[in-house]
Parts: sequence; C-alpha cells; structure tokens
Amino acid sequence: MLKIGIENDHLIARVSGYQALGMVYFSLGQFDKARFNPESALDTKGREIPGINCYPSVSKDYLSYVLFITGDADAARKMCDDAYLSALKESDYSTASALSNGSVTQMILGNIDIVRGNPADLIVLAEEKGQHMYINRGLLFNNLSQ
Repeated sequence: MLKIGIENDHLIARVSGYQALGMVYFSLGQFDKARFNPESALDTKGREIPGINCYPSVSKDYLSYVLFITGDADAARKMCDDAYLSALKESDYSTASALSNGSVTQMILGNIDIVRGNPADLIVLAEEKGQHMYINRGLLFNNLSQ
C-alpha cells in the first residue's frame, strides 16, 4: 500500500500504508519504526484527505501507544485526547474506534476514571449504529475498569 501511494502520489494509499506498517512494527517491538510510520501518516504537507475512514484519529491512536511504550506518558495522553477530538469530526465509526482505542491508552496510563466513562459512551454509540465489535469492547472495558 505504501509503495503504491508513494509511486503514484496517492495520499490515501500512502497514509493507509504508513498506518498499517506502524502497527506491524509496534507488534514486532521495533518502536522507532512504529513511531515513524504514524508520524509520517500525519504529515500530509497541508493536503486535505476527504472521505478517508478514521483519519487522522487512528494514526493518532497508534502514535499514542508508541509514545507510552517509549516513555512519554504525557505526550501519549495528549495524543489520545487529540485522536478522540479528531474522531468526533470524522464519523460515528471513527468515534467508536477512538473511544475503544483510547480506553486502551487511558487504562495503561492509569486513568481509570476516564476509562469508566468511555465504555458507556462507546456502548450507546455502537448500539445505535449496530457496531457489535465495539459493543463487546465497551463491555470488556466496563468490566476491566470496575
């Protein structure tokens, strides 16, 4: 995806490739590369990307994971908050994703009060939109934050 995006100057393919590679490198424990990829996805040089699903919120969520793992908890918290605010402007699906992904970040940061509020919002939104995966995640986070 990234190669197609770079070779064809296709911004959506490039952003999608960077997001995917970021999570691959995160899973492999290669955190410098994991950080570079979502940061690169966020660097659109001022070009708008209308209609891309969960962008830029997912890149910000992924980056919040890396920032936490590499020891910058304050930046991780801010990036998580930025992801949620971005998602609110993107779509209901983006908002559900940000509430879910943000609950992971907030939980590992020890912000249990925030995690306690997220599942309720997530479950309501997911039920309204029929997003069963996010209903289940909301229930999981609800139980974990008790």
